[in-house]
Amino acid sequence: MSEPAVHVTTAVTTTVFRQAVAAHLADALGIRFVDGPLEGPIEKRDLACTYPVQEDENPDNTIEEVVTIGVRVFQAYVTQRAPESPIDPSKLEAWAWLAKLTLAHPWGDLGVWYARVTRTEYDMEQQGFDMTIIGWQENPQAVA
Repeated sequence: MSEPAVHVTTAVTTTVFRQAVAAHLADALGIRFVDGPLEGPIEKRDLACTYPVQEDENPDNTIEEVVTIGVRVFQAYVTQRAPESPIDPSKLEAWAWLAKLTLAHPWGDLGVWYARVTRTEYDMEQQGFDMTIIGWQENPQAVA
């Protein structure tokens, strides 16, 4: 008796989406990306990652699936020397803005129908930010 075929479209599409986002942002930001969540701070160099967060059926349109991925970006950690000399957030703000612009107008396929950044949260103690990106695609459970 043969085993039933496993439908891997979602997992494959999530991976393709996540890795396409990483490639686009690595090129735009000039930062190396790795797969899987990183914990900061990162001391030696600027470094970023992508990781899967969740996949949900769109309750308003069940033929759609909403894929959420996370992006975490860290600048090389700089030790704060004095309270009157805080870490300048402008580099992180510029990267986040450029990431949003890059993903709004990608130069290639992201693996999903449509994607957008829905949240950016800065962490000045870790000298980085987390970004939530949502993509819409065909729901593999609704495909005949």
